[in-house]
Amino acid sequence: MTRLRNRRIIVVAGCAMWLRAVLVFVSIGAPSAVRGEGAMMSDKLDPNLTMLCETATAEERGEAIGVLVAVSRPADREMLEALAARGFAVRSVIGTILTGTVKIGILETLAEYPEIVKLEGSTPMQRE
Repeated sequence: MTRLRNRRIIVVAGCAMWLRAVLVFVSIGAPSAVRGEGAMMSDKLDPNLTMLCETATAEERGEAIGVLVAVSRPADREMLEALAARGFAVRSVIGTILTGTVKIGILETLAEYPEIVKLEGSTPMQRE
């Protein structure tokens, strides 16, 4: 009985991960957020990351957070090195979806990289 339950949990967790990846691509056409006096925040950042960039204190801007990154083509060594040079620490690569960490203070700069289509904050799949 325990094995069956564990398999169900794994299947549900896997489905949730792929659903999240699909949602990243669906939200690509979403309108960008407006910040300050009409200056446009990068439309590549999800609304939560946009708010985080706007409200983070100087101390918080130095903290690294987990993100999902959608890129325009399958990631190769050159792209991964370019992202690493911009402060993105890659954790995993699945085709055109990357996971990793980046400091809050450089999210907007990272979003300017032309191969990045969307940046989304990662969230735990289970409560801890």
